Amino acid sequence: MKISYKDLQEAEQSLLRLLQIPMEPKLAYRMTKLARQIHDTFKYINKIRIDLVHKYGEKEKDNDNISVPKEKYPQFKKEFEDFLAKETDMDIQKIPWECIELSGVKLSPIDLVILNSFIVIPDKLKEDLNV
Repeated sequence: MKISYKDLQEAEQSLLRLLQIPMEPKLAYRMTKLARQIHDTFKYINKIRIDLVHKYGEKEKDNDNISVPKEKYPQFKKEFEDFLAKETDMDIQKIPWECIELSGVKLSPIDLVILNSFIVIPDKLKEDLNV
């Protein structure tokens, strides 16, 4: 499936939250498999961000931290947003809605919106929800 780096980045916190919830073994297995599949991509996104911080940033005087100064921030932001807009092709096995429903896991509306790319929502449910 094709997915933008931005969508993956936005899904990271929701996925991490979901991975901490006790769930039925079948869903836990599927979630673990999904997490493993996208973990390297999360690392890649973070590497690009760090590389851009080094490119546009300056070492702080009091310590070894590097931060992007205000005058360079627009260029940093644009380059990172351009990267995030790119899509990557991932071989992700989506999680069936039934696994989530049967497990009793609760999702917030925002989590459902963010994780929509990773969940197979049945057509009947889409019709009922007018999605």
